Amino acid sequence: MKFRTIVRHGVIVASVLLGAFSLNVYAQEAGRDAIYRRFEEYSADTSPDNIREILDAFAQHLKLNPSLGAFLISYGGKQSCRNEALLRARLATRYLSKIHGISSNRSSILKGGYREHWVVQLWVGSPGAKTPSPTRTISRKRVLISGDCKLTTLDSSR
Repeated sequence: MKFRTIVRHGVIVASVLLGAFSLNVYAQEAGRDAIYRRFEEYSADTSPDNIREILDAFAQHLKLNPSLGAFLISYGGKQSCRNEALLRARLATRYLSKIHGISSNRSSILKGGYREHWVVQLWVGSPGAKTPSPTRTISRKRVLISGDCKLTTLDSSR
């Protein structure tokens, strides 16, 4: 009889090999989701109306699941202004708070680095869950930062 335990994304998979037969047993870590799950993302190609629709749906999901937290990973674009990723994520959390009453205590922001164009990813998970890792696609060396950002609303391009 052989026995092995593997943990994948917080799910414990125990495999027991009994001669020619094997048995897999799955168990979720007690008391929390194993990881955050991506809810949606929006980017430079998304219209302001669609950004609002995405954030409205995100807020609705958070309201229906009050134990979940929000995690935003924001990426600056190849041509960016100073602190663009952080400002875009803050605009989203401000919108969630002012329009939908989602407490800022329920959300965390991570600057994800850079991609070809700016992107904001919206993630949900239980408190204490393993947070997602950013997936930058462009080195900071390839990014052109042009001045301070003047973002004040979700409609702002810069």
